Amino acid sequence: MTLDEAIKHAEEVVEKKERDLKFYERVNEECKECAEEHRQLAEWLKELKQLREQTKWILISERLPEKNVEVLIATEWDCITIGEMFSSNDWHIHEGATNAGIDDIKAWMPLPQPHKAESEETE
Repeated sequence: MTLDEAIKHAEEVVEKKERDLKFYERVNEECKECAEEHRQLAEWLKELKQLREQTKWILISERLPEKNVEVLIATEWDCITIGEMFSSNDWHIHEGATNAGIDDIKAWMPLPQPHKAESEETE
């Protein structure tokens, strides 16, 4: 089962349980709990899908990053470092401040969000 299929299945269970609850006169507590559990499952699966997309390497042949935005880059030397693209043929690799052409870069991905302390997240 793919992640998209799992999300769809969880959402279908929620819809069915909610329809069942409306149809029957007396409310079944188990149906309510099951619907809520599947709603939460669908939300977690969507979050997982989003996180997977954010941490996926993007081949240069597929798409280039925005100009002047720092990204993680993987070079032909299997080096992973931070760099940014000035133009489609001009990259600046931060480590060692050397420049590399587009032929030296295999793939890139956005940088992760900076760490926040738990106290900052709840404010």
